[in-house]
Amino acid sequence: MSEYGDKVQAKCDAFADRVVKLNDYLLTQAANKKPGFKMVNGKKVYEKPVPVYLQSVANICNQLMRAGTSVGANNSEATSAISKADYKSKSYIALKEARESLYWIKLLHRNNYLDDKQYKSLHDDCEELVRILVSRCKKLDSEVGRLRGERRGNLNDNLGCREKEKLTLTVNIDLTPNEMKYLKAIWQFCSFLFVPQRRGRDYYDS
Repeated sequence: MSEYGDKVQAKCDAFADRVVKLNDYLLTQAANKKPGFKMVNGKKVYEKPVPVYLQSVANICNQLMRAGTSVGANNSEATSAISKADYKSKSYIALKEARESLYWIKLLHRNNYLDDKQYKSLHDDCEELVRILVSRCKKLDSEVGRLRGERRGNLNDNLGCREKEKLTLTVNIDLTPNEMKYLKAIWQFCSFLFVPQRRGRDYYDS
């Protein structure tokens, strides 16, 4: 892995660590949250607490955990890709997971699970990863387009050479009148052999 690749992987790992710590923090907050209550005949009646795994925050954290840790995993796989196509595929998956992580971070902030300071810090880190991966994917797309153009040009050159060869062969054919008659007779004979003949009542009708 190159020095730049090491830096990108380090950023992915650091973001994954932050996502893991955020998951633990939010679930702990949800578990320690005091249940609400209402007054009944002058007494406090507490609501039955909802298990953490049934709360919305747990489901959102689970989604963020999967996406946020998958960015680094796919980027790591891309560095050990067996082909250019494999490298491009893993890079695009890492980009998709980074963008999905942005969505879940925004959702946590909109529902007041993250304050403005926490949201900005996480969002900026994830946004930086997205920009890095977008730049890499665009570079890969331009390289693939350039290779395809070169292959198409080589193919056209080969076809052009073949057409020139055909033209040269056509021009170089020079037959005498007797040879032309002989060739025409052979062509008519072959046409008679391979063209299916009509069969049926047409041959016997008067």
